[in-house]
Amino acid sequence: MNKGFTLLELLVVLIMLGVILQFVTPYARIKPGQDLSNATNRLRTLLELAREEAALTSRVWRLTIVPGDNRLHFEQRVAGRFVPLTGEPFADFNAAAGITMKGLRINAQPSPAGGHVYLFPTGEQDAFRLTLQLDGRQQSLRAGPLGKAQVESP
Repeated sequence: MNKGFTLLELLVVLIMLGVILQFVTPYARIKPGQDLSNATNRLRTLLELAREEAALTSRVWRLTIVPGDNRLHFEQRVAGRFVPLTGEPFADFNAAAGITMKGLRINAQPSPAGGHVYLFPTGEQDAFRLTLQLDGRQQSLRAGPLGKAQVESP
C-alpha cells in the first residue's frame, strides 16, 4: 500500500488555494494613506490614554515631540522630575517608514525643533497641532486645552 498524495490530488489542492487567494488578496492590501491614518489614530489614542492616566495618577505627564527625528515619547513627573515611560503602550512612538512629522505648534506658537506638551491631572493640557505627512498627503492631530484630540485632513 502506497502512502502519500497523487499528482492529481496535489494539483487540485494548489488550484483551490489559488482561487481562495484571489478572493482574499484584495482585502489584505493596504489602501493609499492607510499607514498615515493608522499612525495618526494611534497617536490620538495614546494621547487620550495618557490624559486619562495623568488624571488617575494625579501626576503631570509630558509628551515630548521631536519632529526632526520623527519620534515622540511620554514622561511622568515623579518626585519633582520627569521620568521617561518605557513600557507599553507608552514606549517611544516612531512614525512608520516614510511618514514625517512636521508643522508642530504648541499653544499657537510654531515649534519646528520640537517641544513639550504638558498633560495635567485636571484634564487640561497644552494646546497643540502636529501634522504627519506621507507621499504628499497630510493629516493633523489637534488638541485644545480641554477635550479630546481630533484628527484633521486638509
